[in-house]
Amino acid sequence: EAIDELDAKISGETQLELYRIVQDRVVSQSIWFARYADFSKGIAPVVADYKKAVDALMPKLEKIVPDFLRERMDADCERYKSAGVPEKLARTLARLPIAGLIPDILWSAKASGKTTDAAAKTFFSITEIFRIGRMVQAAQEISVNDYYDGLALDRALQSLHRARRDIVVDVLKSKAPIDQWMTANEKSVSRTRDQMSGIVETDRVSVSRLTVAANILADLARE
Repeated sequence: EAIDELDAKISGETQLELYRIVQDRVVSQSIWFARYADFSKGIAPVVADYKKAVDALMPKLEKIVPDFLRERMDADCERYKSAGVPEKLARTLARLPIAGLIPDILWSAKASGKTTDAAAKTFFSITEIFRIGRMVQAAQEISVNDYYDGLALDRALQSLHRARRDIVVDVLKSKAPIDQWMTANEKSVSRTRDQMSGIVETDRVSVSRLTVAANILADLARE
């Protein structure tokens, strides 16, 4: 509705971009909930549970995400504002792509028995340490024309996200600060970081490279 109210106040191209942000989030989150949420008691308890986490973490995103994600959100917000979007709406829309990670954060919190704040801190630390955010961003730029290539890309991203959650849960269950966990697992962490950096720093990330990255993270989660 807030985007609707911008009719004739901003360019049609900008308004369509804002609708796409919401559309992409609805599609992505619908897929996530279809795969991972427990609807055995109905939809309402799931909505209430996850809404609580979104309400708690959404306003804090700029403070808890890695620098490159915060810079991206700030840049998007400023771009929307310069196009005539009101500041509050611009900030919400800039946060939405990153806020899509909140269900994974809550899932990790529940699996480890920790608070959402603790899970969020660890989640974004792991994301930065292993350059997962950059990998996902590169994956979003992969163009696939074949149906099965699209399936392969989707499965590779699934595996990458699942491996990240598993690592986050392992760290949270260890009850050690992230730096202590890294020291205790120095050999495995160093090897995984080097391998992930080698993949991310290539000119072009492919479906096969993304699959390899997901497997590398999954190996670390199993150790």
